[in-house]
Amino acid sequence: MSPREGFRFPFTKFVPWAAYARLRDGRSFLLEQEQLAETLRRTPGENPDCLSFDTTIEQMTAAPEIRIPIG
Repeated sequence: MSPREGFRFPFTKFVPWAAYARLRDGRSFLLEQEQLAETLRRTPGENPDCLSFDTTIEQMTAAPEIRIPIG
């Protein structure tokens, strides 16, 4: 699912158990839950792409839902 126009990431209401990563140099890979948690733990505290959690949650709750029909 791609982000909506004007947003930096898709609004999903779940906790990820795995992740697909695509780096700026073109490399891509999957991270299962344990690898994802360890990668996040090793991430430096300084992050120029850091998002405000509170602002992001406010945007997510104000945005209209996108419903995906199943079946």
